Amino acid sequence: ALLQSIDAWERRLARSAEAQPDAVTLLDGLHARGARLAVLTRNTRDNALLTLKAAGLDRFFPDDQLVMGRDCATAKPDPAGIHELNRRWDAASHQVVMVGDWVHDVAAGRAAGCATALVVRHGPPPEPWLDYCDRVVEDLTTLL
Repeated sequence: ALLQSIDAWERRLARSAEAQPDAVTLLDGLHARGARLAVLTRNTRDNALLTLKAAGLDRFFPDDQLVMGRDCATAKPDPAGIHELNRRWDAASHQVVMVGDWVHDVAAGRAAGCATALVVRHGPPPEPWLDYCDRVVEDLTTLL
C-alpha cells in the first residue's frame, strides 16, 4: 500500500513537470553533437516517461529502453543501472558522464567509474557530497 501511495504521488508530480531552460539547452547541444542520452531515476520507469513527456523532453529519448527507473535496476546509489545502460550502449564507464542533482546520482556514477557532475540550484552541496563529484555546476549549459 505504501509503494502504491508513493507511485501515485510521483505520478501527480510527473504530470506537472516542467523543464528547466538550461536542461533544454544542454540536451539540444548534446543531441546536436550526437551524444547518447539516457535517464536513470529512483522513480519508476513509467513515471520517468510521464515526466519527460510532460516536460517536453521525451523527444531527446526516442528509445524508451534508455529510460530506467527503480523498477529496472537496483536503485542508485548502486551502480547497476549505469552498468546496464553501458551494456545497452556497448560503452565503457570512462566514456560516460553521470549528471544529477542528488548525492545518490554522483555516488552511483563514481561507483560505476564514470565522470560525475552534480547540479546545485540552491547553494553549495554538503561537503561529503563533493567526494563523488568531478564537477559541481549551477547551470547545466556549462557542461557543453
